[in-house]
Amino acid sequence: MLGYLLLMVSMLLQFQLIWPAEAVLLSHWSEGPASLLFLPHGIKALLIVLVGPIAFLPIALAHLTTDIVIGVDGSRIIFSAVVSSAVMLIPMMMFNYVSQRPLFAGVLGASALRTSRDGL
Repeated sequence: MLGYLLLMVSMLLQFQLIWPAEAVLLSHWSEGPASLLFLPHGIKALLIVLVGPIAFLPIALAHLTTDIVIGVDGSRIIFSAVVSSAVMLIPMMMFNYVSQRPLFAGVLGASALRTSRDGL
């Protein structure tokens, strides 16, 4: 629930405050739709790395809700939610692979699994 709320707030800030401010401040910059500061991506990355694939659900729900609130075309809402959530699994799996953790475990989940195995 906390992850969902953090992500919702960051997305609304991004779309309603940061992008308009960047459009004014960087009007000469030719990379129109790109943002120098994209808060939602950082929060999604933290959520997925910390708690693992279970973060897929709050990320998808936050995207669905935000897209509805800001008026995204109906045909793109589901696609946006699924793709933006699924692509976060790849960095998590890479992080786990390099760290020699279970592939689909978050940092918190992997440490809990390791502690429970050591205690047996």
